[in-house]
Amino acid sequence: MSLPAFGVRKPVVANLLMFALLFGGVIFGAKIRREFFPQADPTTVLIAAPYPGAAPDEVERALASKIEDALRDLRDIKEINSTVNESAATISVEFESGTDIDAAVADVKREIDALQDLPDAAERITVDKLEPNLPAIIISLYGDSDERTMKRAIRQMRDDLRTLPGMGQITVGGIRTDEITVEVRPEATLEHRLSLPQIANRVRAAMIETPAGAVRSATANVGIRTPGVDETADTVGRLVVKADDENIVHLEDVADVTYGFKDVDIRARLNGKPAVSLTVFQVGEQDAVKMAELVKAYAAGLQGEPPPFNGFDRLAAKLQPPGSKIPKQTAYDLGLSRAAAEEMPGEIAITTDLARFIVGRLQLLTRNALQGATLVFLVLFVFLNWRVSFWVITGMVIALAGTLVLMRLTGITLNLLTMFGLIIVVGILVDDAIVVAENIVARHEGGEPPDESAIRGANQVAWPVVGTVVTTVLAFFPLTLVEGRMGDLLGALPMVVAAALLLSLIESLFILPVHMSHSLRGADKRKNSHKQGRFERLEARFDVGRDAFFNRLLLPHYARLLSLAIRYRYITVAAALSIVIASVGMVAGGRLGVAFLVSSDSETIDGQLRLPVGTPTSVTDRYVRDIEAATLEIPEVKSVWAIVGGISSLEGNGESSAPHLAQIILELTAVEDRSANGQRRSDEIIVALREALEGKLVGIKSFRLEEMQGGSAGPPISIGLVGDDPARLEAATNDIIHRLNAYDGVYDIADDSDAGQMELRFNLRDGANDLGFTIANVAEQVRGAVYGLEPFTFAGQEEDVDIRVIFPADFRRDLAAIEAMHLFTPEGVPVPLPEVVSVEMARSYATVRRLDGQRLVTVSARQRRQGHQRRRGHPHGLRRACGLRGRPPRCPPRRTRHLQGHEGGLRQPARRVHHRDRHDLHHPRVALPELHPAADRAVRRAVRDRRRHLGAHLLRVPAHVPLDDRLHRTGRHRGQRLAHLRPVLQQDARGRHADLRRLYRRGQSTPPRDHAHHRHHGLRPAAHAPRTVVPGTLPHPDGHHHQLRAHLRHGARPAAAAVPADDPHRRQARRGHALDRRVHRARAAAAARRGRNLHRHQHHHPLTTGCPRVPRVSEGSAQLPRAAARRVPWSE
Repeated sequence: MSLPAFGVRKPVVANLLMFALLFGGVIFGAKIRREFFPQADPTTVLIAAPYPGAAPDEVERALASKIEDALRDLRDIKEINSTVNESAATISVEFESGTDIDAAVADVKREIDALQDLPDAAERITVDKLEPNLPAIIISLYGDSDERTMKRAIRQMRDDLRTLPGMGQITVGGIRTDEITVEVRPEATLEHRLSLPQIANRVRAAMIETPAGAVRSATANVGIRTPGVDETADTVGRLVVKADDENIVHLEDVADVTYGFKDVDIRARLNGKPAVSLTVFQVGEQDAVKMAELVKAYAAGLQGEPPPFNGFDRLAAKLQPPGSKIPKQTAYDLGLSRAAAEEMPGEIAITTDLARFIVGRLQLLTRNALQGATLVFLVLFVFLNWRVSFWVITGMVIALAGTLVLMRLTGITLNLLTMFGLIIVVGILVDDAIVVAENIVARHEGGEPPDESAIRGANQVAWPVVGTVVTTVLAFFPLTLVEGRMGDLLGALPMVVAAALLLSLIESLFILPVHMSHSLRGADKRKNSHKQGRFERLEARFDVGRDAFFNRLLLPHYARLLSLAIRYRYITVAAALSIVIASVGMVAGGRLGVAFLVSSDSETIDGQLRLPVGTPTSVTDRYVRDIEAATLEIPEVKSVWAIVGGISSLEGNGESSAPHLAQIILELTAVEDRSANGQRRSDEIIVALREALEGKLVGIKSFRLEEMQGGSAGPPISIGLVGDDPARLEAATNDIIHRLNAYDGVYDIADDSDAGQMELRFNLRDGANDLGFTIANVAEQVRGAVYGLEPFTFAGQEEDVDIRVIFPADFRRDLAAIEAMHLFTPEGVPVPLPEVVSVEMARSYATVRRLDGQRLVTVSARQRRQGHQRRRGHPHGLRRACGLRGRPPRCPPRRTRHLQGHEGGLRQPARRVHHRDRHDLHHPRVALPELHPAADRAVRRAVRDRRRHLGAHLLRVPAHVPLDDRLHRTGRHRGQRLAHLRPVLQQDARGRHADLRRLYRRGQSTPPRDHAHHRHHGLRPAAHAPRTVVPGTLPHPDGHHHQLRAHLRHGARPAAAAVPADDPHRRQARRGHALDRRVHRARAAAAARRGRNLHRHQHHHPLTTGCPRVPRVSEGSAQLPRAAARRVPWSE
């Protein structure tokens, strides 16, 4: 028994399956998780190795290289990437796909713990697996309040959001860590003979909390410990750092103790005001859209705005039992209560909402499904009936609902890729149902009973439908073979497509025949019934009118067209092949643009600013403020987020901090709003911003602006150079940059070497050891003066608070003061620094990048899009290369001239001569020098577009092109030889454009027969000259008379004797001359009888734009002896 027969004879099973899929789709569709990209198993282990105060070279030598060497022998390692900055190294170890990442983390920890020669100043190394997650939403607080108030408010907002159900990981950005700073006065150290290490040791000894065990008595156990001092600046300031017989020195006597923030060179602003932010990441099973909705509801409550509820939220709120709320309402009430408890110190803004991409893709899927269902319903209703339309659309809904059920059961989420697959397949789901339903209806109209027509109709097309579905599934099968991270992302796409197509196949062969047989039985019953309702009568009339329209009007025309196509089958096949060849030629010829990925309009623009290494934060901040001022003037910009002193990524990794770095993120208005209001696209905004900043960013290294489509994709051109020799790397980098600069359309060329960092190097002098100085002793004292010493760390509730002993800020920023500082011997004797060490200035790297144990320098660049820089040979690119502006002039219609004669009043058939007739209109080719590239491109542009007005193209070639180049090849077009004009135009090199225009302007009116106008037009009557000029005859370089025959529709031609004997076109000239005589005799006779002059007849010039008229031979001049013709300079 076939599947359609089983369904028709067991309709209960088919109906149960249908309702199960529909209800399951509704239930599971509401619970399915929505996210940006599908989560993949992590394959990277991230190692953070802090080394406070160390230069990048020292961190590389003491930490990064040793860790890399220790990990090199681990199994399944794909590559090791390291980024070394000042005070820290970040090492990422990527393992092969399929590796147990937890076991890999354990192996890495074991190898690092086994290292014995790490520096003592290095802090604890952390190892964890890297799970890159895009943020669902970022909420910011910005204003002019003090930093302490902003920090407290943003932490309260974080704590509120953490109480909401389904919230992911929340991180705070833009705040600095608390710190107790002990700024020791240099003169106080000399006065009390106290070095910074000695002061730090005194603080550490006073702060340590030491347990002393427990007293176990007969009645109780009592613990004993020695507590430290309180975690306040006043308590720390009262610590004793020196006591002798004379006096007691407290810490506040030699230093200023304050409770403040850690001194870092990172600042964050939103719309020009200091800002802090909360970033919500999706971790685990959270729903990105729900998290974003909760954050928006909380922000609306903080600002006192109406709740952002939609119709489904209001319906869900009404269905809630008494005393319970929907999550959105809970978040909104929480925001209202927070705003009522205390006033917010600034404004609230949603700066990044990546969840809107998910919502937009869901809306697109829903819109496409509704539009497609409507169109399918209307088409099937017109061609078949409304019952077929209804069940076909129902089949599409069943297939989509079943796909959601399978996605939920298999753990596949609704993300951008799976929704893209559903959008692709939604138009294919109805194909098999349409085929099956139409065949069933056709067999029923042929006389078969409803059940038999349903079974036989479905069986008849079952295998073709199965083949169609299987081929489509196999087309997506190669995506399942992709490995690595890309395979994890694309793996769900073919599974979703296959599930939807297979479910639609089952529905069309099992469920649809049941419904079709039932509908056909009902239709037959109503048709045979004597009582028909109004709807049945309207349906019958519509069927009669439809059949009449198709059978009487469309069918005869279609049958006639089909018979012609079959009769002239070779022409039909040739036409189809011509279309295919033309399509391929459009791509190969550059008519259709080619791009790897077409970038769409974006709502976020990311800008990264790099200044020369060593630039202080204050200078970088001035550049950033100029950029902020320019961006805030752009009407399409909604908000501007600026980070001074660092560059971060949305994923949270790949961050780097340095005073010469900055990042600017622009949030634009919605794409739909900009499109509706006629505003600019994101790429146009980037161009406008670059133009506005022109001349303001002098001295920077690079400033890149790129559109962000759900995350930065990086530059399209990236070249990595790996080696151990920094000098050779620098030379190779400069060579690559030089080569890239030679390519047109390549811009924003830069490297990430960050070379040029200035540093002071202290070398121990001879004899310093005799005073008790060692390298470690000197390094500790210098480090304490510049970076500071951390003798103790409080364990606070929110964060750890360090105590830092350091010299004042004005001392740390003065190189002369540092070089003049004093070092203390172990006995406490101060010695000037220059007497202990020698100081030299050197250059190093601010950031060192390594790949598999070697240094890495990456050169990156961008390429202009197809619309900005067209490929060589493209028509618009050629016009710009030639200096032409605007669109090319339209080609005049193809004209054919008719030569008609009248003999004895009878109209004789005329010979048809076309301007493209090479047999009659060619002239000898004149060899000229090689064409200038600009003129060559203009000519090829004209030839390719089949322009008939080469004169216009010739005039519009830039004036710097040589004259010979302007004329060469132009005269070859369609048999026209403008090379004859060269001697004429050479008479006035400055007015070459005007000469050619005068040449064509002479054809705007028919020349009169008086002597003055004859002289003006280069003609002389017989009374004044022995010879006459034949219009169209111009001087030729070889001394012979040749005629621009393409300029004449008809008229006198040069005598055959005027053509050289060795001219291959001599015979053509003779035939043309005989034809002219016959034509002129016929026209003269007819004109005499009608009493009108022949010379007033006008025609159009085939070469010039607008087709001005060309002078023709008058009747009187044409009767002069041809031997009297002579050449007259045009200047006369």
